Amino acid sequence: MSEAPRYGDSIRVRRNRSVSFTGWQITAVSVVGALLVSSCGPTPDQIAAATATAATATAASWTATPTLTPTATATATATATSTETSTPTDTATPKATATPSATATLTPTRTLPPPTATHTLTPSPVPQAPTFPSTPIVAWSVADIRSQVYEARLNVERFLVYHRDYVVGSGRIGDCASPLNANKELTQVRTGYGADVPVDWYGLYYQYRTLVHEAVAITAPVIAICRNGGGSITDAEDQQIISGLESVWNRLVNLEATVNAKS
Repeated sequence: MSEAPRYGDSIRVRRNRSVSFTGWQITAVSVVGALLVSSCGPTPDQIAAATATAATATAASWTATPTLTPTATATATATATSTETSTPTDTATPKATATPSATATLTPTRTLPPPTATHTLTPSPVPQAPTFPSTPIVAWSVADIRSQVYEARLNVERFLVYHRDYVVGSGRIGDCASPLNANKELTQVRTGYGADVPVDWYGLYYQYRTLVHEAVAITAPVIAICRNGGGSITDAEDQQIISGLESVWNRLVNLEATVNAKS
């Protein structure tokens, strides 16, 4: 006994199928019926015999198809055609063209820009060295300015030592002789110069005259009391005089060293 058939195991052959060609129709007869697989199917030998019988019947039913004989096709024969050839005419030879002579090229003249405006620098006026109406004006000399700076330092030093150490430092009543003598030296003896001071020396000369005037201004309270027959000044004024004269003296010391070193 064979296995039970499953869905899709049956084999079917369509019947009365037609095949068409141009101008002809041939009908093929297929195997009648269908080979159904049952629970007790045919043996392999039976299937092979049935198949061979069906193939023989199908081959016998075919009719031979006549063969069309192609007709001859005319071949075109090329005919030679005469071609007219034109004879070239003479071509005129071009005449030589005269070469133009070189033309002189004018080079443009360079135009210079207008001159730049120059600025004239006017030197600043040299400040006038201060002098007193009683200051003696003498001719310039290196030896004289060295001597004047040295003497101005001594004048300031004498006034400073007397007022700081003798009067204020010891609490004594001051004598007007020493301050008045120092003031006379600064205002009537220390010299000044005119326009003959060399440029490279003028700065040092200006410092010398400025320090002399500063010392006179600092000691003015003491000189005023002495000229008025006596009086007193405050402690604050004493300290201003002392600190001011110390500053002037230190700067005169530096100036003295500079003028002595300058050639």
